[in-house]
Amino acid sequence: RIEAPHQNMSTRGLGFASQLFRASPLTPAVSFRHAYRAPGAVCRPYSSLPHTPRRWLVRSQWSGRRVWGGQVSRAMSTQTPGEAEESMSQEDRGTVAELAERLSGMDRVLFVTGAGMSADSGLPTYRGIGGLYNSGRTEDGFAIEDAISGDMLETRPAMSWKYLAQIEESCRGADCNDGHLAIRDFERHVGEVWVLTQNIDGFHTRAGSSNIIEIHGDLHHLECTRCGDKQTVKDYSHLPYLKSGEKEEGVFPTCTKCEGLVRPQVVLFGEMLYMDRISKLQAQLGKGFDAVFSVGTTSIFPYIVAPVTMAANAGKLTVEINPGDTDVSDIVDFKIKSGAAKVLRAIVDRMDKKSK
Repeated sequence: RIEAPHQNMSTRGLGFASQLFRASPLTPAVSFRHAYRAPGAVCRPYSSLPHTPRRWLVRSQWSGRRVWGGQVSRAMSTQTPGEAEESMSQEDRGTVAELAERLSGMDRVLFVTGAGMSADSGLPTYRGIGGLYNSGRTEDGFAIEDAISGDMLETRPAMSWKYLAQIEESCRGADCNDGHLAIRDFERHVGEVWVLTQNIDGFHTRAGSSNIIEIHGDLHHLECTRCGDKQTVKDYSHLPYLKSGEKEEGVFPTCTKCEGLVRPQVVLFGEMLYMDRISKLQAQLGKGFDAVFSVGTTSIFPYIVAPVTMAANAGKLTVEINPGDTDVSDIVDFKIKSGAAKVLRAIVDRMDKKSK
């Protein structure tokens, strides 16, 4: 099992460039334009396969999305005001009421979101997608971490695209849920709302949030590895790729301009994070936040844990919304064991009511 080592995320004396985002002396990984190695966000060396060289792997959270040429949803919540809170426990209702009171009028709030954020859209978390991760092996005998790694894409692009497309197929047709819309609606009550998401589904963009850092990229943004030509696609249905059971090589998307290999603009296993997004995250963390929410994420990467820890150390409001426990559960001010959409909508409903 690939997992990140437990780390002491105390930010005492933390220097952004030298600590949280420093490059680690890892085995060289495939890098591409504007990328940056995941800081300490390294998992244990994957060495269980005899034929696989020791390689540092990064586990991304995968989800798919439905997108219409960048069109932003103007959807409103389908729930009546107060409906989300009705099914909650008395304790959680009290927490929601207190959070709504404290959040109203704040200047800056950050939401850190993971795969659980899209669960209410009907998407499985990364471990559940197509059974690829849970089974441990793909039908071609590779670990999924190898099948969708930067190395595999470079050396055997048809094989890598086969499984990238399977992930996209399993998520095709889904859309943003009320949790995404609720985060957007926080902007009515908070001066500045930021979203740091590990998901590559694009749902926060689709929902209409103003300030988003897609730290792992977006599955539907494609780029030619040769000429750099970029395009955004609704889905992969029109692209050439191997289907389940097919073995021949040489079937993968190529650029219409130069016939170079096309790839999704996402961070694959063993690759590096995008420098421009790291810089944006650095800048926003440097300004500080009045409150930080951790929503639907297992919080295994230092750059995902750090915003919560930094806020806690500074005496700022910290909240975790997650059915399970994580490494940040013991340090947050409020822990709500629930799905994301219901809780987030309940908080916004309270804030709406208070502002009337």
